[in-house]
Amino acid sequence: MVQVLNASIYDTESQLKYYDEQSKIVIVYCKDVGSLYNAFFFILVASLVILLSELLMFAVHTKYFSAWNYELELMDQENERKKLENKLKKIESSMNSVDNAATTNNNSDGGGDKKD
Repeated sequence: MVQVLNASIYDTESQLKYYDEQSKIVIVYCKDVGSLYNAFFFILVASLVILLSELLMFAVHTKYFSAWNYELELMDQENERKKLENKLKKIESSMNSVDNAATTNNNSDGGGDKKD
């Protein structure tokens, strides 16, 4: 009976050693799977950063390099040109009125240089 008990103890110890080795392998594997979570998380964060930068580049490109922006710039230049032309016309008309007033005064004096 003692021999059977000793044999069962010996078999149990060998099984414990086997399962201890297997549990170490499983722990290593589970840690690898756990580190995959971190890797997937970093990949997700990097993907979101790339997506955000792509959206930012698209917005800047649309704002500064699109045909719509070019047309708006042309319209602004056209409006500025019209304002400057109107300003120039006002200046010319005021100068013409001053010239007309001066010629009217000269004509009322007798028209030109007088010699005694």
